[in-house]
Amino acid sequence: MNYKSRITTSVEFIPIHRDSSAANHELRIRNLPVFWFFFFMISTSSFSQESCELNKLKVSELKNGLNESNLLSSIATIDSLFLLKVNCFSEFEKSTGYNDLSELVYKLNPSSELIYSLSEKAIKNGFPNAVLLEFSQNQWLRKVSPSDYNRLELLSDSLFFAKYPNANVNLAKTIRSMVREDQRIRLEHRNTNQSDTIRCDSLLFEMKKTDDFNELLLDSLFTIYGYPGYSLVGCEHNSCYLIFQHMGTEFQVKEIHLLEEAIDKQELYQDIHPLIDKVLYKKYGVTLYGTHYSNQPPEKELKVINTYLTLLNLKLQ
Repeated sequence: MNYKSRITTSVEFIPIHRDSSAANHELRIRNLPVFWFFFFMISTSSFSQESCELNKLKVSELKNGLNESNLLSSIATIDSLFLLKVNCFSEFEKSTGYNDLSELVYKLNPSSELIYSLSEKAIKNGFPNAVLLEFSQNQWLRKVSPSDYNRLELLSDSLFFAKYPNANVNLAKTIRSMVREDQRIRLEHRNTNQSDTIRCDSLLFEMKKTDDFNELLLDSLFTIYGYPGYSLVGCEHNSCYLIFQHMGTEFQVKEIHLLEEAIDKQELYQDIHPLIDKVLYKKYGVTLYGTHYSNQPPEKELKVINTYLTLLNLKLQ
């Protein structure tokens, strides 16, 4: 008898002679293997879910407790948990997890071999965009091991264009180059000791030049393509949004409607409200949705809200 043939049940009515107080028939269940099969499946599912929660907790504990003495063993354990056949971790969780580890390695005990290995795994698991290559650990890798950095860049490009075969390759590369420079300067400024005023001022000056140049490029791109959305440049549609955050106020006021239109068409996956608040606060000193830090409460009068939305050429409420 094979396994499947055993997973059956037979239900029949058997006449039973009893006294008048007894029922004329009795429902008798002869076999119960189906019950135990489903009991096993439910138990296994619950066990797997509980096991996954424990694995995620373990990864979090290992990352929080990472130090120079346990660096290699902790990374090896996390790596083994990510590679378990039981699919507890999404690609996003794996990719960001590997990137977090490479950043921790850089802070604790920089190792070009480890940083390359972890960044490679982050990219292969679909890290959201190429900005990963501009993070501090990979910029350090670029200096100490240019060949490893170039390999990461080639891997990132090949996976990107394989995933988005209909993308405008040249446009996507242009936007990627823009966002890399945008982030490179900001990350370097963030990691520079603020007491080094000469270096900080130099980076701020460089940042302003880059933003001005990017604004000219974005102006041209918007004129030609509108907002470069998902169907045109793949994941770099978010890079345009990031660059737009750092543009001049007047440019933002003029062009923010393009971002709203792209969101409506599902060409951009972002929340427009924080950007509206940011632009309005810079231009008029007001916020509509309470998403941007200011001392003023969000506007509640619909007529006033629509007045400001009109100024930005946005849809009225």
